[in-house]
Amino acid sequence: MIIGKIVTRGSKLGIYNWIMRNQIIADKIGINTHNLKVDDLYAALSVASSSQEQIERKWFSHHGKNKQNDIFLYDITSTYFEGTQNELAAFGYNRDKKKGKMQINIGLITNGEGFPLKIEVFRGNLNDHKTVLQQISHLKDKLQARNLIFVGDRGMKIKYNLDTLKEAEREGIDYITGLTHQEIDDLVSSRVIDLNLFTKELAEIEYEGLRYILSENPELKAEEVAYLGKLKLRMDVEISKIEASWEKRRLKNLENITKLEQGDKNKKLVTRFSEKSIDKYKKSVLKVLLEKHATKYYQITEISDQRFEITFDQTIYEHALQMAGKYAVSTTVKTSAMNTNEIRETYKNLQSVEHAFRDFKSDNVQV
Repeated sequence: MIIGKIVTRGSKLGIYNWIMRNQIIADKIGINTHNLKVDDLYAALSVASSSQEQIERKWFSHHGKNKQNDIFLYDITSTYFEGTQNELAAFGYNRDKKKGKMQINIGLITNGEGFPLKIEVFRGNLNDHKTVLQQISHLKDKLQARNLIFVGDRGMKIKYNLDTLKEAEREGIDYITGLTHQEIDDLVSSRVIDLNLFTKELAEIEYEGLRYILSENPELKAEEVAYLGKLKLRMDVEISKIEASWEKRRLKNLENITKLEQGDKNKKLVTRFSEKSIDKYKKSVLKVLLEKHATKYYQITEISDQRFEITFDQTIYEHALQMAGKYAVSTTVKTSAMNTNEIRETYKNLQSVEHAFRDFKSDNVQV
């Protein structure tokens, strides 16, 4: 089945049909095509599934023991289905941008060097952070990992997950994770972190038992500043279009008022905005803001018969420009175990897991 998957990239039925057409290959690898049924392939999968834990333990004992055996990198991807008949398939956050397709989530754990150690499939609607404790528990209890350092991206909410455990359950578990923009913002607002610490050079502070490694990526900063500039320009144009429509209707209302004052007998002339039409303009503005995630920069102040006012928050916008390109990594690992640069490099190694996902979701699997 492995050979068939590499050669054909097909389904179990496709692999079965392939081997049945290639008697020479079947003979070479010892397959008796006279007795072979497609159900045998599914039965083999069942055997592999029931033996998964035993296979993982042997794999881990052979490959997990190296100089970085304490470090485990973890990430999740998803893959979608054209059909709906799959036990774990569900509608969830689709990384493949395939709207209306059911999917499964796939979690991969590697060692600190990016070598795969464990893979697991989850329901397609399970949030990434809800898999973290299960994976840590498996590493400790089933694979007998001790003093582990669990590394995950900002979406894993590792600190939040570990905070739900009792102190005895947390023993021997450290983590390295990225902070969300909001978390960085909160630390800056509460003056735990000074914005001046973010430079191209690494900086580190310690606060309430956590180490924070701070830096600024010049390339990312340029990208985010450019994005914010384009966003403002786009929003101003879209809002101006809606305002122009509102202004056209307002002028028409005034014109109709003048006509009635001059004796026009048409009682159906519209002289003011209805509540329904006002709501329509508000919804149009809100739709544009939501589509581009710009609600924190723009607020609907008033849309009425007399005024169309959308407020742009310059202070928040300038703060976003200041935060552009800045990132932070938090960890519970002691300085004596890993220095500042080692923490940052270990977090960056998560790209090894992303590369593995890219390999098996792309043509790289096709040998």
